[in-house]
Amino acid sequence: MRFDLDRLPTDPVLLQKMLREMAEAMEVDRDELKVAKQTVKAQGLTIEKLEHRLARLLRVQFGRSSEKMDNAQLRMMFEDVEAIPEPANDDAAALKPEPVRKAGTRAPIPAHIPRLIAEHRPEPCNCGGVETVICEDVTEVLDYVPARFRVLRHVRPRVACRSCETIRQVPAIDLPLPKVMASSALLAHLVVSRFVDHQPWHRQSVILRRQGVNIDRDVMGRWARKLAWLMAPLGERLLAHILKAPKIHGDETPVTLLMGEDGSHTAYFWVYLRDGRSSGDMTPPAVAFRFTTGRGGEHPAAHLAGYEGYLQADGYGGYNVLYRNPKTKAPRRVTEVGCWAHYPEHGFIWGNAILTSGIDGKGQRRARDKIKGTGGMKAGPALASKAWRLRVRCQRAPKSSLAHRASSSGSSRYTGSWSRCWNDRDNRGSRSHRCPTAGARRHSCGGKREV
Repeated sequence: MRFDLDRLPTDPVLLQKMLREMAEAMEVDRDELKVAKQTVKAQGLTIEKLEHRLARLLRVQFGRSSEKMDNAQLRMMFEDVEAIPEPANDDAAALKPEPVRKAGTRAPIPAHIPRLIAEHRPEPCNCGGVETVICEDVTEVLDYVPARFRVLRHVRPRVACRSCETIRQVPAIDLPLPKVMASSALLAHLVVSRFVDHQPWHRQSVILRRQGVNIDRDVMGRWARKLAWLMAPLGERLLAHILKAPKIHGDETPVTLLMGEDGSHTAYFWVYLRDGRSSGDMTPPAVAFRFTTGRGGEHPAAHLAGYEGYLQADGYGGYNVLYRNPKTKAPRRVTEVGCWAHYPEHGFIWGNAILTSGIDGKGQRRARDKIKGTGGMKAGPALASKAWRLRVRCQRAPKSSLAHRASSSGSSRYTGSWSRCWNDRDNRGSRSHRCPTAGARRHSCGGKREV
């Protein structure tokens, strides 16, 4: 309602009527504005709830089971990577990144593959003149030579001397496995196919049978056990080399142990990784595996006996015996280092659903700046503030997942261990090394790996 201030009526009764109409119109507008604000607030809460549910569904489908993370977390971790650093030595030309191949073009065949040249010349010209090659067109086709078996015959002739009447013969050759008619190359092929390419023994036996070689899977299993005993000292030396590092990564993964007539049992592979390249340590990385029939804390305690340094692992309670004495709670010489990939499980960086639940936009930016600028040195206390946890616990149902994460994340153990994510922000190094072990379950019969 608009009025022309230069033409207002002079009658007091008419002016009072106009003021009452103006007040009623303003009251109606105020009520409509209040309803609109309530609607916007309700829609905002609904959107936030749906985003939270969507994040949970995405994590269930694409999360820990397949070793993937949500896009928001990946952006936070890689948004500070803007350019490739320049090499510090004279090999700059050799370290330049390869040009990105355009979509729709074929990737060239690697140069290290040997080339077998087959030249195709046209028929001679009928005129009989002198011919000259002006140019040539080259078509490269990737070929495959099937693997084939061969027999190595080690002949040791006995030589007799007629003068001194002696007989001489070269001692028998040393085989990898005594009384086993298999060379080291064949044994290496079987073991690599089994534990790297995840081909079970029975499947390898069928493949070899197609080539006319019959090796039963039980025989392969016995060979593998003998090789494991033969190479055990190398495994111990490898683990000793890993335990000399100031910081190592640790993780475990379940496998199915076949018990014969007793059915199956869940066993575990433990992986320990030494890789300090992110902190400037150019020592060659190494990884060691250990197999156990249980998941108790006594197993990592036995594997890492005598180790002093930092252990970056997930929040599994079996590692607690390495950090502190179970009875006295006194700290030990192994320092716990958290993993940002597992930090969301305790309540903070789980995509936009968690960041928008109880943290305003300014708080989100401050948290991202903490993570980006300090590599996680103080990001734990910044995100896990007491006020935020209290607000979430008051606003959410006590048994909801967000309230549970807010409660568990407030413990000093998590805020202390995750604040020490100084060089490596997560433990995906060891998790990626155990992925081939976990991936074997997809290639074995029934989706289970035989051990």
